[in-house]
Amino acid sequence: MDEKIVTLFHKYRANTLSKDEYAELYAWVEHNEENRQYMATFIRLYKTQLMQETYRSVDPDSAYNSIRSRYNKRKKSIRIRYAAIAAACLIAVISTIAILYQRAGEGNHRLEQLDFQRSVQPVLFTSTDGEVKSLKNGGELISANSIGTAAIYHTVQTQRGGNFKLVLPDQSIVWLNANTKIRYAANFLANRTLELEGEAFFDVKKNGTAFYVKSGGNTIRVLGTRFNVSAYASKPVVTTLVHGSVEVSNSRDRLVLVPQQQATSVKLDAPMTLKTVNTDIYISWMDGVFEFHGAKLEDIMEQLAQWYEIEVVYQSPKLKDVQFTGSLFRDNSIAYSLQIIQEISDVKFRNENGRLYVYK
Repeated sequence: MDEKIVTLFHKYRANTLSKDEYAELYAWVEHNEENRQYMATFIRLYKTQLMQETYRSVDPDSAYNSIRSRYNKRKKSIRIRYAAIAAACLIAVISTIAILYQRAGEGNHRLEQLDFQRSVQPVLFTSTDGEVKSLKNGGELISANSIGTAAIYHTVQTQRGGNFKLVLPDQSIVWLNANTKIRYAANFLANRTLELEGEAFFDVKKNGTAFYVKSGGNTIRVLGTRFNVSAYASKPVVTTLVHGSVEVSNSRDRLVLVPQQQATSVKLDAPMTLKTVNTDIYISWMDGVFEFHGAKLEDIMEQLAQWYEIEVVYQSPKLKDVQFTGSLFRDNSIAYSLQIIQEISDVKFRNENGRLYVYK
């Protein structure tokens, strides 16, 4: 999906589409069945989110008192016949509030049942010269260059639930996702090379010297660009280019990417795949948003497991392949995200002795 359509979707949700933009979105939706299905899923997603937000914000006491106050001010000046009608309306409104409150209570109960603790642990900085520090999760480190004869390396590591901003000695910036490790030389300016395990977004400063990222047997060579690399253990190495140009290579293949392209390396001795993507989906994690488009439930659960203390048990292996399209938000509880998935997907969740069970 191109960036323009994504923008139209957001405007549709905010009710700010112009007449021409509405016509453009309508034409896109009517183009084929896949687009119609995507639009239907999008509508179900955001309506479910609004419903959950409404449930959370319901305050039946204040609503009742407001209605009762207005009713009391008017009842003395209203004939008995009209007072009876007003009272009937009042009862109907209060009944509606009670139903909504009951639903809110049920919704909150379900959310509480599915709540798991978010893991927030410090970021670890270690150096081969013996320096060890605990840094604030979500914080920033500006790393200075160190010139010396000894080969000293620094490591910055986030843990489950972590994120961090690292400014390298050449002013390049690296944003680290959860469970991610970056290793680089203290004398970084002599050889702009670092090693990555996990996921990070890079904004590399161009200075005439090549910049290298080594990850999972892959080497990414850049001069100045913005890109995302996902390289968690036992997972494919996925490089997504936002701006500039990068060269990605492994023992079998070598690809040069242009913006909006993504290279995936499943095995070191196998050719890489190349495709065009909407890069927003792959970098939204930096803003606390997880975007999924036709993603398998197993992959989504693994993403959530980077942030929360969960152990997932599937009733059937087939449930791992259930697909989900939508947005989940890091700052909401995991219960909220699970409710969203449950509302628009053919799966259910339950918390059983601290384990998250997935079933139909």
